[in-house]
Amino acid sequence: LIHRQMLSEWRFDKKIFTILAFSIYPLVIIIRQFTNPINSLENVLASAVVYIIIIACFHFSDKMKSAHKVCITFLTIAGLICNALLIIPHMRNDNVASRQNYVIEHTKLINQLNNFDNGIYRTSQARFYNFNSPTDIFAVLHRTANYNEGIAYGYRTISTYTSSPINSHLWLLDHLGYKKNGDNFNIINISVLPADSLLGVKYILSDVPVDGITPITELNIYNNNVTYKNDFAFPLAFVCNDIKLDSINYNGNPFEYTNELYSKMFGEDMRIYNQIPYQSLVENEKRIHYGVQPSGLSGAIYGSMNHDENFSAMITIDDKWMYQTFNWMGTSAFFVPRSAGQEMIHVVLDTERELKNKFEPYFYIVDEAQLAKARDKAQSRAVSFEKFSDNEIKMTINGKEGEKLFTTIPYEGWQIIQNGKVVDAEIILDSFVGLTLYEGENVIEMTYSMPALIPGCLISILSLVILIVVIKKRLNVKI
Repeated sequence: LIHRQMLSEWRFDKKIFTILAFSIYPLVIIIRQFTNPINSLENVLASAVVYIIIIACFHFSDKMKSAHKVCITFLTIAGLICNALLIIPHMRNDNVASRQNYVIEHTKLINQLNNFDNGIYRTSQARFYNFNSPTDIFAVLHRTANYNEGIAYGYRTISTYTSSPINSHLWLLDHLGYKKNGDNFNIINISVLPADSLLGVKYILSDVPVDGITPITELNIYNNNVTYKNDFAFPLAFVCNDIKLDSINYNGNPFEYTNELYSKMFGEDMRIYNQIPYQSLVENEKRIHYGVQPSGLSGAIYGSMNHDENFSAMITIDDKWMYQTFNWMGTSAFFVPRSAGQEMIHVVLDTERELKNKFEPYFYIVDEAQLAKARDKAQSRAVSFEKFSDNEIKMTINGKEGEKLFTTIPYEGWQIIQNGKVVDAEIILDSFVGLTLYEGENVIEMTYSMPALIPGCLISILSLVILIVVIKKRLNVKI
């Protein structure tokens, strides 16, 4: 550390510093008008320069005039006010009553599902707070991330918004068709049936019917969300043969990735998705038409337009269904609805600007017979939980040598005891708990504790002690 007396000997022209601060500040405001006011590198760097100058003026000179201090204090306050004015329009909710009603209705929705089925399963939600109008299901392009319903309303889900997720989980969902959005969450605006089934999603809350899921008519509709049951849902844990899933490569096609994943999991070729032919017509540099031909096949149809450019683009299906893609909070795999007997589905891609790189979209249809076959294989070797809570799981399995326990339980934070011995999980797909079973009875107990809780507490306590010592020392120094 540099002693204060040494700093006081440095020569600073206070007038130049003050003028510089006042000249940079308007520049910060101008830059903000042409960049994102939140998370903008230019904003951060320019603001940092201003605040460094302020600190230098206050602390590196003992003879600074009061007028300069008043000016810089005013500058700081003005900066905070301006920040607030820029951020509030992005964060405010103009209709508090609507939000309150949504919370009340959604609490009823979750409570009735818990009363209907108190078993162990996952629930996925395709519509969130901003999507609350059945006449405008995809067109409203809100930027706020209302993807934390699982945490907010206390149900088990496959993805939720959090500041510090396990990135391998985000990537797995991305490969299965739910686009990874930054380092925080995945975009789930519709049910991707094979992905949901594999991850044990038994119920889906949505206002859009998807082939393969059935509405539960005895449950009420809240916030335009119908409760659908997924009859293809896998158990959260089952026994299978020795599997090698980490060698699967992802080439940008979520449907072929899923096919390979299912095939390796069950040791046979399984085509959960089958490709559908289509015709393409380039209307102009910003508009492309695709004619998808389902050819009388039954099952949910999905498309994907993964692209490495980041700008606004819109997918329209038969002039009424809309999805945003490419950009922030854009979707990856999207559901393609159709009418009974429809021979041609019209999909239109409208882009904000001309595409620099050519690409081909993917259109696939779900083979429900193959999906049901995979589900039956998993259900036939399903594991029953003797105990299942947020921090404790127990199960007893009769296994054979070479068999594996496959679960979709996230691996991090669990201490695992198998037949009285502490063992390490065999991490499946960089995400889930897996174990090699012994011949005969396997008693498996899992206890969860927050990762790095003790080191985190120690660091916090040490930081507090250092802060107290520094403050005490500063108070004893004559300024």
